[in-house]
Amino acid sequence: MRNVLTLLALLFCTACAWAQQLSVRWEELTAEDFRSAIQQSQGTCLLPFGILEKHGPHLPLGTDLLNVRHAALAAAQQEFAVVYPEYYFGQIFEARHEPGTVAYSSHLQLELLQETTDEMARNGCKKVIIVNGHGGNEHLLPRGTLREPPSHLARAHTIFITKSDGATAGLRERIARLNSTAAVIECVHQPLYFEDVFSGERKGLDFLAGKKVASLSGIAQPESFEKSIVKLGAELVYSKRFADHHRFKQQEILNTINRSKKRQAEIIITTQKDAVRFPKIDRRDLPIFFMRVEIKIVAGANDFQDCVSKICFR
Repeated sequence: MRNVLTLLALLFCTACAWAQQLSVRWEELTAEDFRSAIQQSQGTCLLPFGILEKHGPHLPLGTDLLNVRHAALAAAQQEFAVVYPEYYFGQIFEARHEPGTVAYSSHLQLELLQETTDEMARNGCKKVIIVNGHGGNEHLLPRGTLREPPSHLARAHTIFITKSDGATAGLRERIARLNSTAAVIECVHQPLYFEDVFSGERKGLDFLAGKKVASLSGIAQPESFEKSIVKLGAELVYSKRFADHHRFKQQEILNTINRSKKRQAEIIITTQKDAVRFPKIDRRDLPIFFMRVEIKIVAGANDFQDCVSKICFR
C-alpha cells in the first residue's frame, strides 16, 4: 500500500511539474502542449508589437522588438499567457531611408495584423492583447473610419450606426447585403456641458453662444466635432487637427494657444478623448475646455440600458 501511495504521489508531482514547465513562448510549444497552454492561459495570448529601425549609433535595430517581447515574456511568467513570436510589421515609413529599417505599406500592415489576430483567435486565443513597443505603431493601430474591412460586418450580431442623421436607408441596404440578420442600432453624440481641462470648472451648452472659438482635436472625424461647436452658436475662427489618437506635446498646445489668440479666439474647445492626453501646462491666458458628450440611442433600442440588454442577454 505504501508503494502505491508513493507512486501516486510521484505521478501527481510529475503532472504538476509538467504543467508548470509549459513554455509561454508560442514557438517552443508542441501541438499538444499548445492546447494545454491555451487551456491553462484561459485563452489569453500576448502579441508583442515591435519594429526594425535604426536606434542611434549604439543600439540594435530590433531594440523595440527585443524590449517589448522581454516585457511580454516577463508578464506571462507572472500570470500564465501564451506569447506570440517576434512581430515587427509596424509603422516606420518615415524612417525607411535609414539602413536596416524595414517599412511595409499601410494596407499590408493592417492586413497582416488582422490576419495574424484572426489566426490567433482560430487557435483558441479568445483574449488577444496587443503589447505595443514602438511609438510609431500608434499611427497604425485601428483608427479612422475603416477600422476593419466592410466584409467583417458579416461576423457581427449587432451593428451600430454612429452620428446618425436619420437618413440611413441607403446605408442600411449596404449593411443588409453583408449581414441580413444583425440588429442595427443608430445613435448620436449629444453634448452635455463644457469642462475646463485643468481646473474642472463646468459651463452649460449656452457658454459658446456668440463667442469666437478655436478647436483642437486628434480624432478620426474632426469635421463633426467642429460642426457641433458651430451649432451651439460659436464662431469657429481657427481649428487645429492632429491624427487620431495623437499624444500631445506641451509645445503643440502652446502653439495652438498662440495661433488661436492671433485669430482673436476667446476660448479653445477640445474633445474629452483628447483632453486626457494633454500634458500639464502653466499658461492660463486662453481657457481650454472639453466638450462632454453622451451616446443617445435614436433607433433600434429604447435607451442605453435596453441596448446593453439586447447585446448581452440575447
